[in-house]
Amino acid sequence: KEEKNDRLATILFTDIVDSTTKLSEFGDKKWSQILDEHDSIIQSLAKKFYGNFIKNTGDGALLVFDGPIRAVNCAVEFSNAVKHLKIEIRCGLHIGSIEWRGKDVSGIAVNIAARVMDIDKGNNIVITDHLANLISGSDLKLKNFGEHSLKGIESTWSLLTVCK
Repeated sequence: KEEKNDRLATILFTDIVDSTTKLSEFGDKKWSQILDEHDSIIQSLAKKFYGNFIKNTGDGALLVFDGPIRAVNCAVEFSNAVKHLKIEIRCGLHIGSIEWRGKDVSGIAVNIAARVMDIDKGNNIVITDHLANLISGSDLKLKNFGEHSLKGIESTWSLLTVCK
């Protein structure tokens, strides 16, 4: 029997690249302003792409979407939208089953998306091949990012980056 709170979703994690270095560079007050604008941009884009903004993660965010292409397009637009703040972001996306826990989400798919984001140390949008298969035929251009082990997750994963 399927639970009512069990849903298929595309999970998007974002994170500011080198946030501690940037904080030192900008100072507390300016950094706080940058984070406020960062949060405003991602929340606005979540609405634009019909996603659910779940929560801030300190220097990033967690969102879920019922449309995989909208999730990836949101990540691409977000990456471009924060450039004027003199920051870069990295994103990790995966599609899978999530559990709604009030206004939060959990499940192995959420952990996979977070681990995919953690693999990247640069300014990339990294997705699993599961998600890549579902968006094939779209206008999105992908590049092989290699096979990776994800901390705490069995087997290796084929990852791709989205060309921005």
